[in-house]
Amino acid sequence: MLIEVDNLSEVLESTEESERPLLVAEVERTINLYAQKLKALIVKYDSNRYALSVIDKYITEEVNNKFDILEKISEIERGNKFELTLSIGIGRGGSTPQENYNNAVTAKELALGRGGDQVAIKNNEKIIFFGGNTREFEKRTRVRARVIAHALKDLIYESSNILIMGHKNPDMDCLGAAVGLWSTIRQMGKNCNIILDNDRNAIEYYMNKLKNDSKYDNTFISRDDAEKNLNEKSLLIVVDVHNKGYVSNIDLVEKISRKIIIDHHRRSPDIVEGTLLNYIEVYASSTSEMVTELIQYMVQKPRISKVEAEGLLAGIVMDTKEFQFKAGVRTFDAASFLRSIGADTLEVKKMFNDSLEDYLVIADTIKNAEVNNQVAIAVCPSNVDNTVIVARAADELLTISGIEVCFVLAEISNNVIISGRSLGDVNVQVILEELGGGGHMNMAGAKLKLPMGESIEALRNSIEKHLK
Repeated sequence: MLIEVDNLSEVLESTEESERPLLVAEVERTINLYAQKLKALIVKYDSNRYALSVIDKYITEEVNNKFDILEKISEIERGNKFELTLSIGIGRGGSTPQENYNNAVTAKELALGRGGDQVAIKNNEKIIFFGGNTREFEKRTRVRARVIAHALKDLIYESSNILIMGHKNPDMDCLGAAVGLWSTIRQMGKNCNIILDNDRNAIEYYMNKLKNDSKYDNTFISRDDAEKNLNEKSLLIVVDVHNKGYVSNIDLVEKISRKIIIDHHRRSPDIVEGTLLNYIEVYASSTSEMVTELIQYMVQKPRISKVEAEGLLAGIVMDTKEFQFKAGVRTFDAASFLRSIGADTLEVKKMFNDSLEDYLVIADTIKNAEVNNQVAIAVCPSNVDNTVIVARAADELLTISGIEVCFVLAEISNNVIISGRSLGDVNVQVILEELGGGGHMNMAGAKLKLPMGESIEALRNSIEKHLK
């Protein structure tokens, strides 16, 4: 069992100096008492990290207790302004101690990559999670962004050609981040293309803007064209996704040996493997925010055009729901930089305007919502054919008083699409992850291959299980 206090340094910074030694002592005491309870061997190997060797039967007991150590740590109060949280990785089921240790390392990386404050147990191929109900803690320092930018720059210069790929049904965060990176890589003098499928409902307005400028004529290519130009020195940058099931072309991803991930979603166990660089920051509002930071370190004076800056700003606006969710200090810094180089907020707003037909469909969906214990479930009319309306209906439902959590379902191309939203303590990511989806604590989605009735039943069962 590997334990890490996620945010110890940040919490200590927010605590008066005289209280800091008492806070550290209280954390150590709580963790040592926990180890005693488990009859474990415990070693502290860093200021905020511990390794425990535990008999397997005690882990089974902890699973039944839902790992109450997470709550005990968060209850520590020594003048600290923020709650302390733990990430715990447990490896079991291996044939050797080394195998269990490797499982524990992977489990802890997953727990940290999903925002911390949770336990991940890896039993060989099976992974289960507990906790994860605290909002991600924003890190205000840009040190990691600067380090990643320099590493990314070196990899780009070493490559013959660069390809950028996003997720299925790309949205403005995915496309804005891709276009921002494309522009910077071209400024560095390297050949770069964006791989884009035909499903462009959510990005149609922006794509039409790009078509009006001949500069972007050869920017977007199909998967087949990308495959023709592959060689050992090709580099693939995957943006706004890291889950194998959601990458737009997983076959192509697996053919390329040199690849990088830039994403802000909570880490999934089904991550794309064999990457040279993983930049997954769950506290970032959007991939567009992350890319806006990176490009400022990749070149001395980024020559981002007005339309490119608007694409990045649209990505931030979309994923923060107009700066209402997950908008930290760095989010506003990124938006300020984009505004300073010409991004027009009115143009960004136009990208998200609904047609009258769409608005009436959203209104019908809201009208049919069933609300129970502040949780709303609504089903879109049968004529809905794109996922944007599903997401917009979920956003609108959450603006209604008395609704804290909502889920909107629609049947599209023989699949049931679910969009989940939450205002506070309920983690919609955990609820929809049970159905094979994912996302963030406040915003998540899933796609089911079940009939609508069975999908609603599965969703209700997951809600009931996690609300307990």
